[in-house]
Amino acid sequence: ASENACYNSIVSKKNQLLLLGLKSIHLITIKPWKERLASLVRDGLFVEAIELGLQFYEGKARAVVGLTGPLKKRKEAIMEQIIDTLLGFVDIKLLVNKPTNIPEMELENYYKAIAKVAFDCCVRIKKYDLLFGTIYDTFCGEGSLSKSVFLELLYNHVIEGRIRDIRTLVSKDLIDHYHKKGNMKDLEQCILNINPLSLDIHRVIEMCWSQHLYDAMIHVYNNGLHDYTTPLLELLLQLRATLKKRKSLPEHYQKIGHALLVYIRCCVSGLAYPTGNIPSDKILLAKTSIYETLLTRQNSHDPSDKFTYPHIRTLLQFDAREFLNVLAFAFEEKDFDLVQAGEDLPGIPTRQLIVDILLRVMLHERLIQFTPSQVGSLFTFLARQGAKHRSSIKVDGDIYDQVLTYFTKTDEDVVNEERQQAVLELWHSGVLKKFDEERLLVMADSARFYRLCELLYEKKRQYGKVLSCYFKDPHRRHQAFSYIHQIMTDDQFTEPDKEECTVAVMENCDILLKTDVRATAQLIVMDFPLEVAEVTYKLQNNTDLQFELLKGIFDPKSSSKQEIQPPSHVAERYIELLCQYQPEVVYNFLRTNDNYRLEEALDICAMARLLDATAYLLERTGDVKGAFKLILDTLRSELDNFGEKYCNEIGANTQFSSSVEHIQTILQALLQLCQRNSTRVNEKSRQTMWLPVFDMVLSMPNKFKRSINNDLLDVFKTLIADVLNSMMGYIKLPDILQKIIEDPSYESGQFKDIKPIILGMLDTYNYEETLLKTTNHILIHDVQLSLTNLYSLSHRGVVADNDCCCLCDRPAAIESCTEGISDDVIVFSCSHLYHCSCLGISGSTTLGITCLLCDKTAKPSLTHQTRLTSTPRGEELNKSNRKQTKEDTINLDYYQLQSLKTLNRTASISDNVPVMELRLAPPRIEN
Repeated sequence: ASENACYNSIVSKKNQLLLLGLKSIHLITIKPWKERLASLVRDGLFVEAIELGLQFYEGKARAVVGLTGPLKKRKEAIMEQIIDTLLGFVDIKLLVNKPTNIPEMELENYYKAIAKVAFDCCVRIKKYDLLFGTIYDTFCGEGSLSKSVFLELLYNHVIEGRIRDIRTLVSKDLIDHYHKKGNMKDLEQCILNINPLSLDIHRVIEMCWSQHLYDAMIHVYNNGLHDYTTPLLELLLQLRATLKKRKSLPEHYQKIGHALLVYIRCCVSGLAYPTGNIPSDKILLAKTSIYETLLTRQNSHDPSDKFTYPHIRTLLQFDAREFLNVLAFAFEEKDFDLVQAGEDLPGIPTRQLIVDILLRVMLHERLIQFTPSQVGSLFTFLARQGAKHRSSIKVDGDIYDQVLTYFTKTDEDVVNEERQQAVLELWHSGVLKKFDEERLLVMADSARFYRLCELLYEKKRQYGKVLSCYFKDPHRRHQAFSYIHQIMTDDQFTEPDKEECTVAVMENCDILLKTDVRATAQLIVMDFPLEVAEVTYKLQNNTDLQFELLKGIFDPKSSSKQEIQPPSHVAERYIELLCQYQPEVVYNFLRTNDNYRLEEALDICAMARLLDATAYLLERTGDVKGAFKLILDTLRSELDNFGEKYCNEIGANTQFSSSVEHIQTILQALLQLCQRNSTRVNEKSRQTMWLPVFDMVLSMPNKFKRSINNDLLDVFKTLIADVLNSMMGYIKLPDILQKIIEDPSYESGQFKDIKPIILGMLDTYNYEETLLKTTNHILIHDVQLSLTNLYSLSHRGVVADNDCCCLCDRPAAIESCTEGISDDVIVFSCSHLYHCSCLGISGSTTLGITCLLCDKTAKPSLTHQTRLTSTPRGEELNKSNRKQTKEDTINLDYYQLQSLKTLNRTASISDNVPVMELRLAPPRIEN
């Protein structure tokens, strides 16, 4: 029966799934998409039904049944169902199931939840007529609260750019809503993000004028009416009327002026104001409208205004510098180049026309008195544009003379750098070539145009004066270092040029030092090593600056680049300054440098009472005993003073810790001195050196045994442990132990006083013994393993890659012509074969013979040589199986013999461990 059982079977067909169980059959069917939506609606799940319908519409739903036909028809069918569901949802929520008697805040959230569903649905299916038609009317019918919720949610979608086209009635309500709230900033953003064609343009423009929403007003004119002239003209007239009445503009009119400048710049660049881009078919209209308005010769709106080019005058009066910057930006457009080339672009003026108008307004017709700053801005504009567009802008030479005179005689320092840059541009363009260079140089120097002076001096190859320009210019002094280095290292400069540079540097080294001491030191090290002494001498009255300079010269990074070391007296001066400013660095400097005289350095350190440095120099002069005595006496004195000062004090403080660190520093210097010299003397001399140190520190606990300061005694125990750890590698342990036992400090015989010291010594002894045995065992094992490998290699068969000798090219088994017997052969591990006679070998001596083809260094090769005695039988076997049947004579090569000698030396070492004296790092003895 089990073979024919069919329960737990599953069969699928289209949208049905059959499940056969033990007692019943189950049928699972996927409903068509309309029934799925209707099922959710019947259960009151309108939001879920709308979301499922949107998934059907966007093609994201799965297991869709019953939806056939072209994509457009499918979407239309789905959209119809979504709209019906959405309208039913809004009606039920707002008309049928609307909550009553709840707080206004909760009711507002209720409306907001419904509006979010409606907005999301209509935006995704792009049914804005439904959103702003039936749904908006339904919200409006429920009162002002629901309407305001709808409008504020609409505002968010407008600002985010999801909705731009709005029904005119709705846009009017939206603008009125924010106008009543008094939030002008949100109102302006709303107008800027709505398609102007959706607005009541006349009403919106009036509102913008009344509320000073100039950005919104310009946006509506440009994008709604394609009018780029009216907003510019109206604002210019307002600004001009105010400038006639007042000298200082109120903030409101300053806002108008700045908006105009930005608007002009955007339009001439093809950009929409305040954001975006102008449509490509309207760019030329925008540009021509701007230029025609600006270049209007007479003010037709005010016949009493007799000034020519009133709009140009207005903008120049408002902010000449910024307006000229706008024109400079506009001059970069290709339209001017096309007009200059002869192409017909109606409404686009030439650069020359604009420049002529500016000159006429500001210089020729002095109907309005412009300030020197405004005139200076014009000259800067002319200088830069004349240099950049020489082919399209022609200016009378007298104008450039006025420009240069104005720039070089002005007393204002605010825009001095900008004017210098303008003059430099004129120079590079060649406009100033007709000017007398000497006159130009005098004018530039009086105006402090040091970069222009630099160019003129470089042209004359007066590099000393070029450097003076760098020194005079406080903003460019740091650049002098790189320029000097370039002169001294570049081959394009001659020797007289370099000499002139050297003289200038030496004369102005104080300026370089005040600018950057370390950079000056680097410069002297790399380019003027012979002038170190002279520069140092010049600073003898300023020790602080002298020290910083020498610190940079003797810096390790700088010293590595020095080809010529500073004189010894300079190094000694630096040691003297180090003793004064950084005495802790003197010792390290003495160790890492040797370009000083020992006697003079010793006198300097001794006068400064630098213990470690003085001892090091005494040691270098060969007076090791003097150095040892100096440090030992100092340590003894410091220990006595330390013990007397703190023996009756309880507890440690900061001063106590500082004294301990000072003593430990002296002790370490003494121990290092002993360690450095212990390897150079015999055992008796080592004891003479180490034992006095040990005696001194060992006597300290007994000397101050009545002290009530336990911290003091702990310090002494620590010092004893440090000395023991340092001397154990140089003094025999029995001698140290005997010294401890005989010391009067432990005459009481109490083992507890010396127990830590003795146990520490024994631990060290055991550690060294174990370490030595382990090392010997590893060494012997390694040698044995190496010898075994060499021996196995020497017994390995070697097969020649050719049957002929590599020298004479004769067969291996050839008889000697003189003796009539077969000649012996040698086969190396590289498979090269030679006759012994060809190698000049007689007898069985093959030691030191290597392959002539492979040996490149003339040293014995790591090859294994096997000597074969050729016989007819051996020749036959060699040809058939290439096996050796004769007895082999094994010979060791050079490296094998060296390894064997090493093994013999190791084997001769006695098992008595103390015989071998190792300098090992023992474990520290804890006090």
